[in-house]
Amino acid sequence: MNLPFPEARERLMNRIKQDNAEIKQQEKEISEMRKVVDQYQRNMKEISNELSGKPNEGADNDNAKFEILAQKEKEIQDFQTKYDTEKQMYESQISDNQKVIAALLEHMQKNLVRQNKLPGKDSVDEMKNDLKFK
Repeated sequence: MNLPFPEARERLMNRIKQDNAEIKQQEKEISEMRKVVDQYQRNMKEISNELSGKPNEGADNDNAKFEILAQKEKEIQDFQTKYDTEKQMYESQISDNQKVIAALLEHMQKNLVRQNKLPGKDSVDEMKNDLKFK
């Protein structure tokens, strides 16, 4: 109170600057706290909607995803139920094909053996001459 006017003014200005800095810091903290409170309120609203069974904003997207997953699960279950019967069918087809191949190979082997037992050209000519003679 007993200070000269310029010194009192200087102290007052310093005090105002400090107070302004504190106010800015507190406003920044208030802003951050409001953001945190808003986030918690949104989380509470989502949880409340989930518990009450009300759809939220992304419900359509979630329903589409759920339908895709349900369809894929149905396809997998259909495959599992048909797997054993189709496996047996394919195994029987393979077995039948193997039997046919084995029979064809045996037939080819017999023909090859017969081919080796056929007479040569000279023997055939000789047999023809014998036949003409008789």
